[in-house]
Amino acid sequence: MTSENKPLIDLGNISNLAVYLKATEKQMLQAYGRALGRTATWLKTRSARMAAEGVKVRKLDTLRKRMGYYRRKAAAGDPDALKFWFGLNAMPVSDLKGKIAGKRGKRHARRDKKTGRFIKRRKGSAAPVFSPDGMSLPDTAFEDGYVTKGATGKRTILVRGNKRTKNKRTGKLHKRWVREAAIDIQEPMERDVISDLIREMPAYFMKQYEHEIKYRVATNLRTDGRGRRI
Repeated sequence: MTSENKPLIDLGNISNLAVYLKATEKQMLQAYGRALGRTATWLKTRSARMAAEGVKVRKLDTLRKRMGYYRRKAAAGDPDALKFWFGLNAMPVSDLKGKIAGKRGKRHARRDKKTGRFIKRRKGSAAPVFSPDGMSLPDTAFEDGYVTKGATGKRTILVRGNKRTKNKRTGKLHKRWVREAAIDIQEPMERDVISDLIREMPAYFMKQYEHEIKYRVATNLRTDGRGRRI
């Protein structure tokens, strides 16, 4: 298991425990594989719970979809590797629990009567603010944003871009985009969740590995490549 391509598990401790218990190489690798699988399940469950506490999403599946891991099979006689990833892209306001400060404006109330173009908010008027329930996220104000109802009928904040982009092929200017306001979760997730997981995971893995290898040595448990007793 790695973090930024740095191993989190000391393979020396794994082999030293196997030597101390007089375990066979096969028992060591099988105990390692079982502990790795349990740790993967623990990582996904633990990270979802920790993220839910700090971010407070409306649906837990929103976080689960951002998590994944894969197990890379190694050559015969070598331990497998586990890689875990978490999507840290900004989350739309509608996916988060919290309060929106700002009144919903009238349709086309901020358009020029002559040109029909969007008029920027007057200087000094308050921008809509989203106050997340999650303790890891700060209150965020959105300039050029406005409060409206989303597809689900709940209040949300839309933000209008202030620049027009040019189509590389035709050379024509695109219309200014409008998108839902989003909250950056990368820094709080790295600080409050990922760093804690990296600190806790090695101890959890070693606890599972020690239990598995002691059981195999004590019962002289031998299994085939599919984990079945032989």
